Order: sequence, then C-alpha cells, then structure tokens
Amino acid sequence: MDGGSDARIEIRHSENHLLFTVGSRQLIARLLDVNFPDYEKILSKSNDRVAMVPAAACQAAIRRVALFSSERSRGVKLSFEKGSLTVASASQELGDGTETLDVAFEGEPLSIGLNAQYLLDFFDEAESGKVRLELKDENTQCLCQPEGGIEGASRYMYVVMPMRL
Repeated sequence: MDGGSDARIEIRHSENHLLFTVGSRQLIARLLDVNFPDYEKILSKSNDRVAMVPAAACQAAIRRVALFSSERSRGVKLSFEKGSLTVASASQELGDGTETLDVAFEGEPLSIGLNAQYLLDFFDEAESGKVRLELKDENTQCLCQPEGGIEGASRYMYVVMPMRL
C-alpha cells in the first residue's frame, strides 16, 4: 500500500455512499436501503420428517450419483424410508446411478428432488460427522443443519428448495 504504515485513512459519508481514502487509493461503496424479507415466515415450521445422515458418506454418494444427472438440472432424487436413504439420478445420455445409505429416519417414506450442487455446497461447510435433514413433503424446502461436531455447528441452517425431476 502506498503511503506506508503512517498513511492517513479518510472516511466520508453521504446519503447513499461511503468513501474510503488511503494515500492515493480510494474505495467507494454504495449504501443500499432495502428491506430484506423475513426469512422465518417462509420456512416451514412443520417439517416432521427428520433424517440424521452421516455427512461424509452422503456427500460421497451424492457426488458419485450426480455424475448421472443432466448438466442443466444437476438434480438428484433422495428417497427416505425407515432406516435408509437412497440417492438416485438418471439421464438419457449417461444412464442412471443409485446408492443406498443407512440413516436414522423414522417418518413416513418420502422422495424429493434436490439440486446436487446445492447439497454438496452444504456438506462442504457442515464440518460435522452427521447432518440433520428436515423435510415435510416433496414440494417443501429441505432444511439442512450440521449436528454436533464443532461448537455452535447447529447455529446455522441451509435451505434447499425442491425441484421436479
């Protein structure tokens, strides 16, 4: 940075902008005045189907099965039954792939289509041995949370919207 460690930092504020000046460099940031939607109103409170899934095994299965999904949709079908999760995908060009995992699931059977890349993004950040997937039906979002693991791991929630496959 020019100006060395003794460079002055100047900060200016206007109605819609912030200006930061350090030496001969300037950064201008535009302030946004928007109201973000209340996300808690759109999240389903009645996701009564809960699966405890081994994160590494599920991530690996989704990664392998997603190779058979179409490039456009990148969709995988998750089918939950008592004690198991089946991950499946198919395309006319590539064929189909299926893997079944042992999971803790006690609810009514359910199949839901989800974007594989969105799920993989969640698993990449989960940093937990198990994850919690909360579902209501095939038309309602899947709420994903890390379970246990690092302290505070379950403080965040990842939402994946369903898709038709």
